[in-house]
Amino acid sequence: MSELDSAALAKKLRLKPKSVKTLNEIISSPKISQLEAYLKHHKTTNRKVARTEASELMAKPSAKVYLDAHAALAKTNIVHMAVKAKNESVRLKANQDILDRNEGKPTIKTESTTQNLNVNIEASDELKAQFTEFLKQKTQK
Repeated sequence: MSELDSAALAKKLRLKPKSVKTLNEIISSPKISQLEAYLKHHKTTNRKVARTEASELMAKPSAKVYLDAHAALAKTNIVHMAVKAKNESVRLKANQDILDRNEGKPTIKTESTTQNLNVNIEASDELKAQFTEFLKQKTQK
């Protein structure tokens, strides 16, 4: 989606400029959280307020439509790369991504082993009596 198309869509959806910047930040930086994207483009420094506001923004139908439009473009680009990319590793990665999205990622089997260790410690009668007395005192409190 071109910048012009993106701006036209945002205007049509009646998204505020700071909201568009926040959504674009989320699209362009997938490792950034919604909270961090919101803080970056809004004046508040209160993380609790920003978390609530970011959550409300993401729940808006207009924000979902905006993000979905960009996701559709990304999917189209992946398909294009799977077919047309000159670099073989790019084509392979794009094809793997398509398969993962359609078929689900393959199951990875792992093996684990568990070992138990039992330790028996023999204590003197005096130590057992002290321990019993200690437990009685703890349970009475």
